[in-house]
Amino acid sequence: MGLILYSLIGLVFLLPSDFLWEGRFYWHMAALGAVAGIPVLYLIYRKTLPFPALFARSGREMTPLSFTLILIVFFSVQMLNSLLDIGLEYVLNALGLSMQESLSYATASATTPVMLLYSALIAPVTEELVYRGFCLRLTQRFGEVFAILFSALVFAVMHENLPQALFAFMAGLVFGYVTLRYSLHWAILLHIINNFVLGDFAETLCAFLPAYERTLLYYLFFGMMLLAAVPALLSARQEISSYVRANRSEKGTWRLALTAVLVITLLLMHLIPAVLMLEIL
Repeated sequence: MGLILYSLIGLVFLLPSDFLWEGRFYWHMAALGAVAGIPVLYLIYRKTLPFPALFARSGREMTPLSFTLILIVFFSVQMLNSLLDIGLEYVLNALGLSMQESLSYATASATTPVMLLYSALIAPVTEELVYRGFCLRLTQRFGEVFAILFSALVFAVMHENLPQALFAFMAGLVFGYVTLRYSLHWAILLHIINNFVLGDFAETLCAFLPAYERTLLYYLFFGMMLLAAVPALLSARQEISSYVRANRSEKGTWRLALTAVLVITLLLMHLIPAVLMLEIL
C-alpha cells in the first residue's frame, strides 16, 4: 500500500506540469513529488520500521578492495544491459514494434540545472530510501534473497521504460546486496556514481568527441569491466551460492507475492505506461 501511495503522490505532483503548464517545470515537480512521498512512507511504517533502521549497518566493513570489486561488477551491468537492449530491440522489431524512443529517453543527459540536481542527487537518495530502504527492509523477513529480488523488480517497473527497467533490475540486485551486506549509505553512493559520474559527468567530459568515438569508448570501457567482472564473480561463486542457500525464502513466497492484489496493482501501474511507450513500426 505504501509504494502505491508513493507512486500516486509522484503522479499528482506531475499533473500540473502535464496538463496546465504544457510540460514546463516537469523536473521541478518530479523532484518535489519524489521528496514529498518519503514522509508519507515514514508515517505509514514508523512503528514497524523506524527510520533509523533503514540505515542499519550489517557490521561488515566496506574495504577499498570490496568497493573496487563491487564497482567492477556494477559497471559490467552497463555493458550487459547494452547487449540485452540490442537483443530485445531485435525481438520487438520482429513483432513490428520498437523501443528506440524509450531508449532515447532513458539515455538522455540533463539539460537544465534542476534536471541535473534531480538526476544526480534527489533521485538516487529518494529511490534508495524507497526501494532499498522501505521495500527491501519490509520484505527482508521473507528471506534476504527474496527481498533483494523483489525490491529490484519493483524498482525496475517503477521506471516505466523497458530499457531502463532492464538496467534498473540488474542494478537493483547490486544495490540490494550492498545494502544488506554493508549499509544503505553505500547503495546511495553507488546510485549517485551511476546517475552523475557515469551519466551527466561522463557525457559532458566526452562531449567534444565525435559520436562514433564516444560509442567506441563506451564499449571499450564497459566491455573491459564485463571481462573483469566474470573472473571476480567466478572466484566468489561458492560464497554467493552459500549466501543464496542460507537466505532463500520459503516455498510459495513468490507465488503469494505475485498474486497479491496490491502487488499486481503496483506492477500494472508502471508496466502499462512502459508498454505504451513502444512504437509501432
